[in-house]
Amino acid sequence: MTVAYLDVDDEITVAVARLRNAEDGHFLMVLPRGSRIATSRINFRLLEREGQARGVTVVLVSAEAGARSLAVSAGMPAYASVEDAKAAQSVAGVGADLGAVALHEEAAAAPVRIAPRSSAGAGFVTSSSATVLREPSSVPVGARAGELTTGRPTRHRARARLGLAARLALLIGLMGGALYAAYLFLPTVSITVRPATSQVGPLSVRVTADPAAAIPDAEAAVVPAQRIDIPLSANGTFAATGRQVTEERATGTVRFTSENTLFEVPIPEGTRVATADGIAFETTRTVTIPVASFATGPAVRDAPVRAVQGGSAGNVEKASISELPGPIEAQLVRVTNPSAMAGGARTEISVVVRQDYDDALGQLETSLDEQLQAALADPAYTARGLVLFPATALREPADADRPAVELEDMEATTFSLAVVSRGTVLGVDEAMVAEMAVDRLTGSLVANTRLLPDSVVTTVGEGSAAAGVITYDVSVTGERYVPLDPAPMVQAIRGRTISEARGILAAYGSVEITPWPDFIDAVPDDPRRIDLAILEPQRSTP
Repeated sequence: MTVAYLDVDDEITVAVARLRNAEDGHFLMVLPRGSRIATSRINFRLLEREGQARGVTVVLVSAEAGARSLAVSAGMPAYASVEDAKAAQSVAGVGADLGAVALHEEAAAAPVRIAPRSSAGAGFVTSSSATVLREPSSVPVGARAGELTTGRPTRHRARARLGLAARLALLIGLMGGALYAAYLFLPTVSITVRPATSQVGPLSVRVTADPAAAIPDAEAAVVPAQRIDIPLSANGTFAATGRQVTEERATGTVRFTSENTLFEVPIPEGTRVATADGIAFETTRTVTIPVASFATGPAVRDAPVRAVQGGSAGNVEKASISELPGPIEAQLVRVTNPSAMAGGARTEISVVVRQDYDDALGQLETSLDEQLQAALADPAYTARGLVLFPATALREPADADRPAVELEDMEATTFSLAVVSRGTVLGVDEAMVAEMAVDRLTGSLVANTRLLPDSVVTTVGEGSAAAGVITYDVSVTGERYVPLDPAPMVQAIRGRTISEARGILAAYGSVEITPWPDFIDAVPDDPRRIDLAILEPQRSTP
């Protein structure tokens, strides 16, 4: 068990550092009166979360009841002393065994009488102490059986008188003891006082959620905001709109497709092919079409061609060449041109220009923006307990997989492009915003007063995003009370009548006085006969 004693001016960062250095699973944090850490329930909540993340049980030790109340409301065990905290960890279950042993010993003992006994503490009487008075063994009265038969009445009467005298002496002693006990312990009064509460607030607080803040700042009313990363990517295929023009005889490529599974088919240089309307072209290189296969399908071979006639007549469209010489066609060969023939007076070839690249990049960035907006509405991107603010969403510039210089002037009808980016958005834990307002309300209390935790009501307005931060207007109300010290209260009512004592204590809250015996009308002057208990305060309004 690690015990850490903190100073009154230590910040929450010091406590977190000490917690992270804890050597085992139990961390006892001892705070002095007036500790800055004990002024904020958010501090206790942060320590509790840090302990849960590290598997360490965090326990508060403080003599201040208000600090312990704040810790308990944040889910942290709290004790008034280190001994109490250690006892809670080390003696669980022992009390039941000791009680069983005490009952067993009492059942085996002789009959007893129990009279109330006061404790040594000034100003209080406890009902747990008792003085045990055992009954004396009875003294036999009368003659023994032998003497009754001996005929000696004088000795018999003498012994009877002696026995009576002994009984009278014992009775007188018991009565004297009872009177002495009554003198010590009677009369007594039992008093309970429940502290009065009063309304405080409403207090208006403007709380700022800032992503640059690492921990809450109660003085500045600032809580951390979390920046959430959203990965983005997009890709597509785009048309090339550029044209490259050449003034020459029409040229191009034809594709021979053979279904001949027996022989290769040679296509000699100069072989003529033509369109259906008779525009002829000739190959400018010999090619051989491989044997076709039933497994892989037809064999294909491309061959360069140029128009037999110059001019624009040879600029036929793609797939317009289909005529072959008869001998070649008879060998199960067909021909086509996969792209347009170019030549003659003017030849045009599709190329990628810079405008094509810029237009494609613009379309992809639009897709990234749409992805970011969809992610903001997807709960999968929202951490538990956070509220996202789409107005704070930002997207980094897109990073393309191919630069413009690589694609510009590339001969192609289409080109592909992919981009990646990252979006960010701010998220806020609005529970921390409410707790910050509660801390400000607590800080506004006058000295020696406490805020009743169960009485606090906070209203958090809608957050407003501007300049990279989120601003909230929060209203908080609650009830306050004054912690009571029973010692001066006991001194104030000693020897007073019950009515006077009730009037004096009524200034502190609601009072109940129970005298014993019930016919007495005054409070004993001896403080040991006054049992005064301070009850927990309660809300005055539902």
